[in-house]
Amino acid sequence: MTLAQTLRSDLPIFFDVDEFATAFTYQLSTGGTTYNLAGNFDNATLQVDDLGPVPVSVGDATITCAASTLPSGYGEADLIGINAKNYKVAAPVDVDGQGMARLYLELVE
Repeated sequence: MTLAQTLRSDLPIFFDVDEFATAFTYQLSTGGTTYNLAGNFDNATLQVDDLGPVPVSVGDATITCAASTLPSGYGEADLIGINAKNYKVAAPVDVDGQGMARLYLELVE
């Protein structure tokens, strides 16, 4: 087995909600079916210091999941539900070519 195959075979544990993952819902912007998926959610807060005398914090929410679990036609403006909050996919989905996808999220208020 190659290293790449070994690493891919280890991925399921990272997307197990009983281990590391967070459950989330995914709905295409066109509506229709809501999919139940799992991924690694990161809601980092970044401090921006160069905007004046008062520091400003900005959110940088992402979720990383197995690309194969995303519904056909996924993309920007799709709707994501995580931990009772709603987000939309705010940028093109970053698929790394190794089976992973990172979704950049914007909180919907």
